[in-house]
Amino acid sequence: MVSILLNRKTYNTTFFISIIGLALGLTSLIVITLYLNYELNYDRWSPELKHIYGAGVLDEAYDKEEWTYYCDSRMGFALKSGMPDVKALTMISLAGGRGQIGITTENNSFLEKDMLDCDSSFFDVFPYKFIAGNRKTALKNPNTIVISESLAKKWFGTKEVVGRSVSLKRWNQDKSISYQIEGVIELPALPSLLHFTAIYHSSSGNLDIPPTDLGETMPCRIFMRLNPGANTERLQTLAYGIYAREMGILYDSRRNHNLTVHNKILPDGFRLQSLEDIHIHPLQGKGIMNIAAPLIGLSVLLLLLAITNFTNLSVAASFYRIKSISVKKILGASRIHLMLEILGEVAVKCLTALLLSCLLSVLLLPFINDIFQISISLKQNINLPVFVLQLLGIFIMTCMLSAVYPCLFLTNFSPLGAFRDENGSMNRRQFVGNTLIVLQFSITVVFIVSLIVMTLQIRYMQKSDLGFSPMGLLHIESPVNPRMISEIEQLPGVKYVGVSSQKSNQEDDFLFETSYEGQIKKMFLISVGYQTLHALNVQVQQGRLFSKEYGLDSENAVVLNKAAADLLGKNMLGKTIYGGRERFPLTVVGVINDFKYHGFEQKVGPSAYMINTHIGSSGTSNLLIKIDDRAKMMVIGGVKGIWERYYPGYPLRYDFLEDEYNQLNAEHERLKNIYYIFSTVSLMLALIGLFALTTFMIRQRLKEFSIRKTLGASSATILTMISRKYLWLVLIANLLAYPVVFFWANNWLDNFAYRIHMPFGAFIVTTVLSLITTGITLAIQIGSIAGASPVKYLKSN
Repeated sequence: MVSILLNRKTYNTTFFISIIGLALGLTSLIVITLYLNYELNYDRWSPELKHIYGAGVLDEAYDKEEWTYYCDSRMGFALKSGMPDVKALTMISLAGGRGQIGITTENNSFLEKDMLDCDSSFFDVFPYKFIAGNRKTALKNPNTIVISESLAKKWFGTKEVVGRSVSLKRWNQDKSISYQIEGVIELPALPSLLHFTAIYHSSSGNLDIPPTDLGETMPCRIFMRLNPGANTERLQTLAYGIYAREMGILYDSRRNHNLTVHNKILPDGFRLQSLEDIHIHPLQGKGIMNIAAPLIGLSVLLLLLAITNFTNLSVAASFYRIKSISVKKILGASRIHLMLEILGEVAVKCLTALLLSCLLSVLLLPFINDIFQISISLKQNINLPVFVLQLLGIFIMTCMLSAVYPCLFLTNFSPLGAFRDENGSMNRRQFVGNTLIVLQFSITVVFIVSLIVMTLQIRYMQKSDLGFSPMGLLHIESPVNPRMISEIEQLPGVKYVGVSSQKSNQEDDFLFETSYEGQIKKMFLISVGYQTLHALNVQVQQGRLFSKEYGLDSENAVVLNKAAADLLGKNMLGKTIYGGRERFPLTVVGVINDFKYHGFEQKVGPSAYMINTHIGSSGTSNLLIKIDDRAKMMVIGGVKGIWERYYPGYPLRYDFLEDEYNQLNAEHERLKNIYYIFSTVSLMLALIGLFALTTFMIRQRLKEFSIRKTLGASSATILTMISRKYLWLVLIANLLAYPVVFFWANNWLDNFAYRIHMPFGAFIVTTVLSLITTGITLAIQIGSIAGASPVKYLKSN
């Protein structure tokens, strides 16, 4: 090993090229390993967390089954009394975690988002570390709050804040409410399912008091801490029995009081999940493996590509060592001894590549955090001893895979045959080299075609007609305040001011029953203002949009989108439909084209738009202000002034709808960037591998080429003779990759309701690109020997 390190011949061009290629492949795997470590470290910051379970409900509302982690608070009270192995149970309000909260201290005002509203038992379940205050008494009384150390320093400049008071104000509250700070906690460095900076116990919507109104529902998340050694399977069965009983009683009572019930109790419809499982295998939404599995596959492919390239370079470089190894074999060196020597050389290269890849991974961390929207830190949320063991495993695996073929190749030949004819003993090895070339280019083709498909789909989403215009629309989450809206309408540069219950980055969830000609259909109900559809610049297919000139628009008018009109029948303009369980009459005053307000992944559903002055939950809505681009800053300043008069101490937060809409495609843009990197690296590695193999082949046939040149053959003739074979190999690699990439790319496109057709031109472009780059690589190789004198090679051979 030492002799290898000290031998200057070790550090040649081939050495550095193989190191760089291997380092790039290792970097991809190390980065994905860091990402997986981060995700798998969720809720590992305390050993007590393994006893905490969350509740999930399989609900069927409006004929749609889906899992949710939000339960009726009645379930929390029933589980508390009916589950003997539950040590403590806490509920976290859904409404309390929505939107932004205005905070007022003695001297300053702040706007905070990551705040949770819970019951009095939160710290009986979750073992957060208290820096100040008493865990046993914290949050036991309403209107109390516990904050993080960072928030204490932000609000007061010190963590000694227990006993002080702050005022909290939500949109749906007429006045601020004073809360007493009862503790300061240290938030864990490792990632956690519950992301918050403060947690408070409110008197409004108090989760310590069971709801009494049959029509009232208090959605919340339920977490319970089980006794050590509790039988979770038995508790699961018991919990479902309680759920079926309690919800059955509630639904029957509502029906008896003529209240609408959309929900159903489904078999196995209540489940307990550990905190770890909630993150890794969530009942609702995508788990980390949905994201990580393709990335793991890509990184492994890239590493295999790098190892293949490394092997090709090793075999090509070994051409010059055949005689020295033959001498060693003649002098008695055993095959095991030679294998260990070669393995040592490979280990040196792999170790160098690993160290380089670790450095690259650290430098790439900010970029990786941005791509995956996470916050990996080697100092805080990565278990370094475990990570070092993983690196050791990667190193051993890479060494073994990289050394297998060079060991067999360089120790399995006759030394006498090598002296008699060093070319003949090598010819049969070319089959393996050719196979590796095909493998390398096949992987590269998969990456490149995938990248082209992604780019075309994203370009399609960017260039397609959306059916509305998000340009110049200021979006503010705001209470419905007619007086404030009227003032904003008067600002110079304001074209329209609309309100809507619909938000671009949230799915529509309010289904509405309509009856027409005896047929009952369901569609989404979107509450809007008079100017909302004008502000969105939707395309009117028939009829008109809402207008204050028509006095009854706010009472019995409805605008349908094309999907809703097609669902109900033909020529719906002017027809009367009946809405809701009450079957109130609605006149269709207009039909608009379907517009992709939620992006391209979900199909535009049948939707009905109605005027409603009480939009959204808790009196909150989405304020959309259409402004003149030339007066943008002036309008924003005017809106801020009006906002501060109506909501003093509550800072204005706004976004542009165009930016929010672009965020819908951000995940696909990030994935495209990853494929761009992988495609570039894989093409480079494939060309390096081809370069190495052709170097090996050309060195073998130098005598032949010299004779041909002496007899008058041109460099172009020799290039054609050599390239024919390798161009065929690259073409075969393309053909082998086509079925794989077609299946994968088509599956990816199926994630979009609005998508491009499979672009077969991408296959042609990739094939041409791979053939051209191969031809250029071969031309460079031939050029390196074209100017040399044939006599030189004939003498040496």
